[in-house]
Amino acid sequence: MRKYFILGGLVIVFALGLYLGNVIWSPKESQEVITKQTIVTGLKNEGFLVSQSFILNQEVNIDKSTGSAWKDIFWGQDITARGIVEVGAGVDLAKLTEDDVEVTEEKITIKLPHTEINSVEIKNGIQMENNQGVLKRVFDNDDGYNEAYEKIRTSAIESVETEEFKRATEDNARQIVERLIKFIEKDREILVKFK
Repeated sequence: MRKYFILGGLVIVFALGLYLGNVIWSPKESQEVITKQTIVTGLKNEGFLVSQSFILNQEVNIDKSTGSAWKDIFWGQDITARGIVEVGAGVDLAKLTEDDVEVTEEKITIKLPHTEINSVEIKNGIQMENNQGVLKRVFDNDDGYNEAYEKIRTSAIESVETEEFKRATEDNARQIVERLIKFIEKDREILVKFK
């Protein structure tokens, strides 16, 4: 019986030693400190954040008439061009600085740069109707593609420069940035606003 007490005592001392050794020498969990630099670096890595896309069916008319009906028969030109255009807008996160971020114990505040249009793409080409005067077709045959391309792009940009589109772009950017920050810090309140 005495053997069992000694053996039980040794097992208890050994288990207590293992426990104390694990508590004293085990690696401690490091507390991650979220700083302005951490947030700015994380967001800058995203680059340009496209938060709103808009698809438009644009049509433009280019009238190169001379003003004289007789002259237009020979030298006039009238172009009608159509194209489907995708306009993408958002926020350039690469422009963020540490001054745009405020970190407190309770809250993280981020001031984003103003939204801007990032891309204007014409999908599936341009459909064109080109009516040229007789001599223009022979001596100065210009299909007007480049001019139509630029006018369609410009017209699409003008079409989306509305308060409604800007507000939707800002709201979506705000939500996306909040989600990105939640990956870095889950416990603090996140406030995203625009400069």
